[in-house]
Amino acid sequence: MAKLPNVVCKISGLLIDADWERWTLEEVLWFARMAAKAFGVSRIMFGSDWPVCEAAGGYGKWREVVAALTRENWSG
Repeated sequence: MAKLPNVVCKISGLLIDADWERWTLEEVLWFARMAAKAFGVSRIMFGSDWPVCEAAGGYGKWREVVAALTRENWSG
């Protein structure tokens, strides 16, 4: 799908797909990086994942993931 120029990738739901009790920031970021590598950063969009994220740590934890994503150096 990433080869189709009219398709974008929404990053959300990453906490729900991780181990709810033991996920790590680096584990979750790995999936976001793979999506960015496949689609390119200009074709990635963010989803709040609320209220679903409440089951895997809450919106505050998801916000920490998003903050880490925005600190990434996506040019490399």
